[in-house]
Amino acid sequence: MLKKYRCSCIFAENILDVPVYTQSTTYYCQPTSAQMLTKYYNNAKSFLEVKDMRKIKTEIVVFIILLILVLLYGFMQIPTAREAKISGFLIQFENGTTEPEVKTILENYNMTLNYSIDCNWNNGGYKYYIKVYKDDLPDVVRDGLRKDENWTDSGLPSFTKGDYIIYPVTEQAIHDNNFLEILKRHNLQVKTFVWCLISYRDSSTRHDTLGKNCITEKDAIRITNELETNDKVLTVMPDYILY
Repeated sequence: MLKKYRCSCIFAENILDVPVYTQSTTYYCQPTSAQMLTKYYNNAKSFLEVKDMRKIKTEIVVFIILLILVLLYGFMQIPTAREAKISGFLIQFENGTTEPEVKTILENYNMTLNYSIDCNWNNGGYKYYIKVYKDDLPDVVRDGLRKDENWTDSGLPSFTKGDYIIYPVTEQAIHDNNFLEILKRHNLQVKTFVWCLISYRDSSTRHDTLGKNCITEKDAIRITNELETNDKVLTVMPDYILY
């Protein structure tokens, strides 16, 4: 048989009487409507807190993604400050070209910046060449032009300039009678390269600054292509700055 007792339950600062039924020594406290409301309130509060946390986490994730995108964009802009820089050109002119002629030639092109000219440059001993009409080269080769490997230098291979083949030769070749006999039979002459160093650098600064003492690779390519259309210019080699 159940015996009825009463117990107190606290809700919203009010003490409520809750009927309690007991059998033997076990007590059963049946919840009142106030207790049920409290339970629903706590559950709703917990749900909202979880929802708010999820919203905050989502906002944090979005912020991190945006931050990563901004950093990536920033890093993509950095290479523009580290792009290839050219401090000048080493230009190979035709035999007999004088420094005043070099100056006149360069004045006809947009060199981008002020520069200095040094036409006493020695490019590692590559001094001599022969100029062979390209249709005649096979005959000259068959006559023994390449018979002696010491007559040419692989460091500076032959190249085409207009209708002619510019064929670099060594100093040993120009002192070899066999080589000279071949040239004589084909009415060829030994010529001398004129190497000129065109430099944008000066003593005013130690740093390489684009627009001041060096130019971009894009400008260097344009200048190279334009200069090599000149009949007296054989080759143009940009002087790259190494990092």
